[in-house]
Amino acid sequence: MGKDVAGGPNHIWMAILGPDTPALGERKNSPPVHQSQIAATVAALLGHDFHSANPASAPPIAEAIGAAPTQ
Repeated sequence: MGKDVAGGPNHIWMAILGPDTPALGERKNSPPVHQSQIAATVAALLGHDFHSANPASAPPIAEAIGAAPTQ
């Protein structure tokens, strides 16, 4: 399973859409993001701070919430 996936099965695709989400288009040459950041990103878009409540979790995806990316 996954052997025919371009780029390998370790890559995922995600789209973040909404009225308060910056329209950045397809992201290239940007810092890597990880699946572990999705929960904190969704929480941030809903006005919650998941990462502060769960310090062991990954931070939200900065560009998705309108913040400057961190490297």
